[in-house]
Amino acid sequence: MDQFKLCREILFFDDAASPARLKYRPSHKGKTRRFAKKALWATGYAVTYSLGFAPLLLISFEKLSKGFGLATFLFTALIFLPLAYFSLREGHKIKTAEAVMKSQKISLNMKAGANKDQLPSLPEESRTEAAVTPS
Repeated sequence: MDQFKLCREILFFDDAASPARLKYRPSHKGKTRRFAKKALWATGYAVTYSLGFAPLLLISFEKLSKGFGLATFLFTALIFLPLAYFSLREGHKIKTAEAVMKSQKISLNMKAGANKDQLPSLPEESRTEAAVTPS
């Protein structure tokens, strides 16, 4: 349920559909569309995180003085690091929505009996022994 709360902007609950009730919103429906959005958010994270810490790198290479470099770092960190967090969070929402949809698919397949051969089962002898043996 917590996962659904995280990705409710991407998924919606369709009352008319059966049995798969969770569906992607139209803006996230295609697999390539979701991949492109995840790539965009990952790129955004990398760029904004790098820009947030760039002044510290410039200080270490002595391109900026320490006083000016620290002031610049505080300024860029306040601007770019929250954007980096936002990008990371948005990409995580898409990844979580895909995990929720995958678990729904597995659950529906198990209810339909498609994966019964993959479930662990007791050998035939132990099933009969368990049924006959009084507890």
